[in-house]
Amino acid sequence: MNLEELDVKDCNSLEAVFDLKGEFTEEIAVQNSTQLKKLKLFNLPKLKHVWKEDPHYTMRFENLSDVSVVDCKSLISLFPFSVARDMMQLQSLPLTSIILQYLPKLKAFFVVAHSLQCKSLKTINLFGCPKIELFKAEPLRHRETSKNDDLNISTNQPLFVNQPLFVIEQVLANVENLHLNNKDFGMILQSQYSGVQFNNIKHITICEFYNEEATFPYWFLKDVPNVETLLVEWSSFTEIFQGEQIIRTEKEPEIILQLRKLTLQNLTRLQCICKEGVQINPVLHFVKSIRVHQCSSLIMLVPSSVTFSYMTYLEVTNYNGLKNLISYSTAKILVKLTTMKIKMCNLQHPVTQNQLINK
Repeated sequence: MNLEELDVKDCNSLEAVFDLKGEFTEEIAVQNSTQLKKLKLFNLPKLKHVWKEDPHYTMRFENLSDVSVVDCKSLISLFPFSVARDMMQLQSLPLTSIILQYLPKLKAFFVVAHSLQCKSLKTINLFGCPKIELFKAEPLRHRETSKNDDLNISTNQPLFVNQPLFVIEQVLANVENLHLNNKDFGMILQSQYSGVQFNNIKHITICEFYNEEATFPYWFLKDVPNVETLLVEWSSFTEIFQGEQIIRTEKEPEIILQLRKLTLQNLTRLQCICKEGVQINPVLHFVKSIRVHQCSSLIMLVPSSVTFSYMTYLEVTNYNGLKNLISYSTAKILVKLTTMKIKMCNLQHPVTQNQLINK
């Protein structure tokens, strides 16, 4: 099969992507491999299986690099038993990107207990997948029902186990673009990798902290010193940085992040980035761009204790209750600010408290 990219979307009645029968099945079995590199499935509400039946012949995915599955509400797993068995024989899949979003029934990547080995993986984006876990702290230990070694899967193993996709150290050591939710951070905090620096991570999305008492996981920023963009969305934070979270001991080095872009969106309880008097300059020192969207409880974006010496772009959208965007003292030092956009905001007061800003 010479197909390299498969993109299926907006098929309301589709229940299976592959229904391989007859001569086509025999041809794939002879080739012993596929050329498929990209698999994209979008808005397939009745999709239950990627394969209608388990292809018991060998069908390797040695070239698969990108998997994106979005809004397939009936999908339980992606790959059947025989495909999982053959994938396990590869030392490492060539995957560079995996995107799974709005899959409420998805329980596993495979129908058997197996974590992916993907040293080349750069992007992991999971959102709206409540039944699947991103990673665990220790390598998978197969049950005693497995035959001989880790590469053989016994049919006695339970299907649709809530098996984490990855082993935690492999994820944090290699990826550059990572989405993390409340459950993921809990796993990191409880593991031996809390406090270990992961220098490859450049882009982080923090999301799905729905508990009203949730606090922003500031502690993790010390572990990713080279992060350049930070997106915080779909959470119940009332503030992003809290004073008690940034106090460091004498043995801990000062946090000097490379953060350049901060985006806050769909945070309905957010009141401010931080409260007056909280010193977070080392964290936001090099930030050049701030975008804030759909934060209906926002009162003031930043207090006078926060400075943005390098900021060139500021955009605020959809805030009806915003009282003050920034303080006058902060506005005075925004000497590099070249673009400010305020859209659909019913400001109760001027942009700055003293009505003095010439940007």
